[in-house]
Amino acid sequence: MRRSLMAAACLLAAFWFLFAEIAPPSAGQAAATEEQVRAVVQGWLDAEGRGDRAALVRLIAGDFVGHAYGGNIVYREDIIPHEEGQARASKMSLKTFSARAFDSTAVAMGRVSVTNESESGEFLFTLVLMKRGEGWQIVAAHLSR
Repeated sequence: MRRSLMAAACLLAAFWFLFAEIAPPSAGQAAATEEQVRAVVQGWLDAEGRGDRAALVRLIAGDFVGHAYGGNIVYREDIIPHEEGQARASKMSLKTFSARAFDSTAVAMGRVSVTNESESGEFLFTLVLMKRGEGWQIVAAHLSR
């Protein structure tokens, strides 16, 4: 009996430590992280619009992989302009946005309005971001129209 009680106490303590470690973030922490992720996403859109190579190098991880329109697999070197100022769109606006963070990983989803000189439209995105070094980086993406 005493052995069973001791085993139950150890099991209870183990579960307490496990669940205390993975407790969900407070509402304030979640909101702060969502704002950080939103800032990265907006920074990505702004950098794409300006053709800001330096900003894109900082925001998009070296091991990035994604799916572009039509299902093509793209890597970092495929999406970062080779020269500064090679803009892809004149204006990109975030229309809807949501994010969820899981420790040092976040998932962001939303809808973007794109305006070019010749056309305009929208696309949907799902991004996976990781907190690395000094900030968040985009490590994976899926874009669709």
